[in-house]
Amino acid sequence: MGVEIEDGSWEIGSGGVRSQWHGLRCLEVVFDEVPSPLLFRWLAQAVAELRRSGLADGAVSSYCSLAVYWDALPGTSAEELVLEKLGSLGSMTAPTDSGAHLIPARYCGEDLGRVAASSGLSETQVVEVHARAEYTVAAVGFLPNFGYLWGLDERLVTPRLSTPRARVPVGALGIGGSQTGIYPQGSPGGWNLIGQVEEKVCGEVCPELRVGDKVRFEVTG
Repeated sequence: MGVEIEDGSWEIGSGGVRSQWHGLRCLEVVFDEVPSPLLFRWLAQAVAELRRSGLADGAVSSYCSLAVYWDALPGTSAEELVLEKLGSLGSMTAPTDSGAHLIPARYCGEDLGRVAASSGLSETQVVEVHARAEYTVAAVGFLPNFGYLWGLDERLVTPRLSTPRARVPVGALGIGGSQTGIYPQGSPGGWNLIGQVEEKVCGEVCPELRVGDKVRFEVTG
């Protein structure tokens, strides 16, 4: 079973999917596909269908995979039933209309110079390149409502800090490898801080992000 794109929908085909257990109550299903907004939205729909079906107690998606889990030990046919359910969703068209967020941000982060040096761009160019892109929420995790945003310009890809900070402030805008994101609450973190989402937008809880949502940043300073 595999997933292929055709006429704006994801089709289950032959090969390209593998499943593996993590412990006795969590099944991971990995799709051998290139990450894309359409795939993220298809996976989000698949998660919703698995939850509604009652085949498992929960499911989450991330880039090219699903994790399905049970509170108690599942039956011996659990894996087969999950894969059958995913197969039945193969021709489901992924939505083109997901939530959209325009988020004001001040590009004043203490690692802005580090990202500029790594990319060979000036700090002003880093801001222009970062704010010009449209991002898609590929996964939500690490912290509640922490969205991993896909779509970072390759020039801005920057390794995470070798030693994470003990505390990153609420609303910090960062780059970690090929991803960007907003810290929805104060926490330790190793991403390169390039900006700060305005308090009136973030406050104690950043805008609710769902897999497949689109995100753009508006430069405010």
